[in-house]
Amino acid sequence: KQKLFDYIGNTMADELLAHNRVGKLTKWILPSGHLDQYHVFAKRVNTERIDCSRLHIFHMDDWLDWQFRPMPAEKSFVSARSIMKHGFYDLIDPELAIPEENRHWPDVHDPDAIDALIEQMGGIDTVQGGVGCRGMVAFDEPPRSRYYKVTLEEYANSKTRMTQINDDTIVAYAQRVFGGCYDAIP
Repeated sequence: KQKLFDYIGNTMADELLAHNRVGKLTKWILPSGHLDQYHVFAKRVNTERIDCSRLHIFHMDDWLDWQFRPMPAEKSFVSARSIMKHGFYDLIDPELAIPEENRHWPDVHDPDAIDALIEQMGGIDTVQGGVGCRGMVAFDEPPRSRYYKVTLEEYANSKTRMTQINDDTIVAYAQRVFGGCYDAIP
């Protein structure tokens, strides 16, 4: 398992170095799940003194409560912002850090903003995310209802959106990460 995280973290560092050499922005979509690859990346950044000032991070998710309000950042295990602050951003030496304005989060009040910025910047270089048992990347849950269906074309063209995590995803995540404690899942 560590070999995979080493590979991903080193690939991140190599891509950033290659883009820096030619003065190109680097644009990634990253999850707030597994953090081991970020430790490998941060170690290389700090050791090799890799400049992160032209790196843009688009976060693929942020946890919301049952009323679709952002989770408080101080609740570290249920706040994607807190998880990424402590498990990624804080690992990088301040003089090499990814600027705050280059850290892009989905906005519950303007869900189209992140999609528009990605389009404005010419797309994304790399997307990371785990593939679930139904082939969905990260928590890209398909809408489920016995009363309506979303077509494959509609789903393929979907934008940033708020979604309810499906029950089977909650069970799988709670068992895998929280020892079966379903109450830990926002």
